[in-house]
Amino acid sequence: MDILKRPNQAALPSHIAEDNKQSHYLETPFLHFNLALIDNATAEYSFLATFFSPPIPLSTVSRHFSATFSPTFALGHEFTKSLVEESNDCLGILLCVRLNQHFAFELQRRKVPVAEGYINGTNMLLWPRFQKAMDMHTESIRRATASVSSTRGAASALGLSSGSAHSSTAQSTAPHMLTQRFGQFLQGILDLSREAGDDEPVGNSLSRLRGEVEAFLMKVGKGFGSGEGRKRE
Repeated sequence: MDILKRPNQAALPSHIAEDNKQSHYLETPFLHFNLALIDNATAEYSFLATFFSPPIPLSTVSRHFSATFSPTFALGHEFTKSLVEESNDCLGILLCVRLNQHFAFELQRRKVPVAEGYINGTNMLLWPRFQKAMDMHTESIRRATASVSSTRGAASALGLSSGSAHSSTAQSTAPHMLTQRFGQFLQGILDLSREAGDDEPVGNSLSRLRGEVEAFLMKVGKGFGSGEGRKRE
């Protein structure tokens, strides 16, 4: 989350990036590549807009800029695609969406309208992948729910061992691992969506995932309660 609090940091110099052998989450290379890109796009556009005397029309400036920068924008889209196309990191992808929105505001502040197509194209790469990753997580929970079909399976899903008659007394009273993971995931999504618009797909995807988590916990709870609890009755 800290990366959103300092999005105006300087881009990592290329020679340092090449020597850096550390592993990073996908939002880090996305941030630094796009910081460098919008800085260079701003410099190129400002040069074209101020160099000629008398000044040329902005439509001509945009045309010259596109001729120069189109390959760079295409490279940027390919780079973003390579980062996210195999990723199921919903939080990382959503972080990239928020960074891209910041870049859009920053380009507006700098009055560089010629990069709008690049920003929109990047959004078209990020949002569908985010939704697909959310759908994959939802389907994973659905399969887990279908696999819970017995008291033994329910106990296993709850993290309880059935190997000992006294095992239930030795178990942790912490919430089920899935509940903890979902809670952490939900907090991350909500933190990244505080200023989100109503037209974003986050809410619908999250609602489907929550529904599957609730169905899983309900089925597990029923299966577990049908064992020892009924015997005591």
